[in-house]
Amino acid sequence: MRILLFSSVILIALFSTFLFENNAIIAYGKSLGSTSPATSSPNLFAARNSALAASAIENRLSFILLHNSSFENRQSFKHLWTIPSVGEKLFTDNLGNAYVIKGDALTKYRENGTVFRLYSNKNLGKISHVDPLNPLKIVVFYKDFSQVLFLDNTVTENCNPIKLQDFGLELASLVAASYDNGIWVFDQVQYTLTRFDQQLKPTVQIQNLQQILGYALQPVFLAERENHLYMSVPDKGILQFDIFGTYVKTIPVKALTAFQVIDENLYYTDTTGNLKSFGIRTLQENSIPMPVRKIKNFRIEKDHLFLLREDSLSCYIFPEF
Repeated sequence: MRILLFSSVILIALFSTFLFENNAIIAYGKSLGSTSPATSSPNLFAARNSALAASAIENRLSFILLHNSSFENRQSFKHLWTIPSVGEKLFTDNLGNAYVIKGDALTKYRENGTVFRLYSNKNLGKISHVDPLNPLKIVVFYKDFSQVLFLDNTVTENCNPIKLQDFGLELASLVAASYDNGIWVFDQVQYTLTRFDQQLKPTVQIQNLQQILGYALQPVFLAERENHLYMSVPDKGILQFDIFGTYVKTIPVKALTAFQVIDENLYYTDTTGNLKSFGIRTLQENSIPMPVRKIKNFRIEKDHLFLLREDSLSCYIFPEF
């Protein structure tokens, strides 16, 4: 129905434009014909009118499509729910649960937006990062204390806090969940990237990334998805590694503090607040306006788009690019 209405509006606008601009062109052509004998030939006059009219219609159509594309994209989102929520960061799992952190508190929301449970451990301070790659073993990282916790699906601790200093890591700045309940840890002092299995035994260790890459790096985000590890270095791009720690390439998208990788596409927001996708293999970039503005964080799970704002958490049906 919306597409039919949109098409009708375009046709009406084009027809109105044609009548108005064609009359104007004819009047203009006659005025030229009265002062220039060389252009008063009926054939030349008709040809000029046709060309000018076609150009006017093409320009008008481009204008209408451009200014209506944003409206169409915004209308394609279907709002499901919005709830009050004050948080700093948003995370989601593949079951459609959402996790919002604020200070030392982690709130888990069900797929329908209801609160499931609140978790807090004031002894460990502020939560820096949450990675629910496995919803049954959620990774919670406390950067200030260089410690990691694992929570089960009821948001209950299932182990004692893990002190990363005990594993020779001087200053762990980034942590990400890995396959088979492992974790990746980046040490900012030694520039090492280490993977630990679920028994906390190191299975991969990349020594001195600064020397390998040839430049100093200050990464701000780390995530393993689809058999690859991705590290955001704002002034360089997104570094891609395989699951064995071998450097693959740098994806040329800079200044990102968070992103998602889904089906070999990198999803992020640009400076205007639009949602963008970048093909990791194809290098093709697409953009779509968000349904609302002033977004702090976003997450995509299946066909759902979660948006965290200053005082609310919302969920929409997400249209494909």
